[in-house]
Amino acid sequence: MNIKKMNKGLDFLREKYGAAKGEITLKDGHCWVGATPLIPGRMERKIVELKKMTENGTLEGVSTLRFAAFAPKGSDMKAMLAKELDLAAYLGASDVVRVMAVANGSAINVLAKLANDVNVSVEIGAGLPKGEAAYDRHEIIAKRGVACDQTVDTHTPHASIRCWNGNGAVEYTDVDTELFGLTYEEIWNVRAAFALLQKRADAIGLGVELINTPVLGLHPPVEKVAPAFQEVIGAMEQDTGLTIRQLKVDGGACANNFLMQFQSDILDCHVHRPQCIETTALGAAYLAGLAVGYWESLEDIRNNWAIDRVFTPAMDEEKQQKLLKGWHKAVKCAMLWGEDE
Repeated sequence: MNIKKMNKGLDFLREKYGAAKGEITLKDGHCWVGATPLIPGRMERKIVELKKMTENGTLEGVSTLRFAAFAPKGSDMKAMLAKELDLAAYLGASDVVRVMAVANGSAINVLAKLANDVNVSVEIGAGLPKGEAAYDRHEIIAKRGVACDQTVDTHTPHASIRCWNGNGAVEYTDVDTELFGLTYEEIWNVRAAFALLQKRADAIGLGVELINTPVLGLHPPVEKVAPAFQEVIGAMEQDTGLTIRQLKVDGGACANNFLMQFQSDILDCHVHRPQCIETTALGAAYLAGLAVGYWESLEDIRNNWAIDRVFTPAMDEEKQQKLLKGWHKAVKCAMLWGEDE
């Protein structure tokens, strides 16, 4: 981003409409004014149009927000999720009060609830090929009508002004004539900075809080699995008198690297994940193969097993015991909650 050109555009807006002094700075890939991070997502034209629909009565009785955002591999998915949750609070005109999120590799799936009882679903993906443009989609479902930015944003082509020079074609937006010559991202950040200097309500809110939050808590749903399984392993060791040092896993859940590492840390043992995790279907195929003579013996099947990854314990004992203690405390509280009065 060209910070010098952006501040020139910001000065133009300040002089034309009036606003406090301030300038845009770039820190860790994010634009700031002073000590406040900007929320450029709210300034995108398609979001502005959706916001108008929720405020002018075009959409009555909003019940659900359905958002999705996809970006190339290696993108910051937590930042993507922070942006979408902020837009949910902004378009839904209410705070996010409850979030359940599950992260798996290059995807995050979220269900959330706003204080005004509006439901929110967000799908985040970072699996696009390198160099491919990121894209998103925002849909608002109401009692009377559905609005989507993929529809409202198609009437005016963004890159409808093109200039050719010695370096090739340069595209400009014709959406914001006051900030002609800036890229979309630069325009949104300038508009966000201007809104902040004018102390407008759409310049502050959930987005600022999320940007300053180092961890969004994406793992609680899967963190419940490992402590529960530790009790099963403990019972097995007590009954057999053996110490389990290695655990072979299968099934869809073991595709989650975080869960497998957490499982290894909590159990304090090596967790072995095979190349084929759908063991139930594989077992049926093996039995059929034995029946028709495709495999001659069980030994052939054993030799066909291949490892994908081994997860080794990496958590210190103090933290492990603290987590297990918290788990047992939660279980006791749940048992007391379920008792009859």
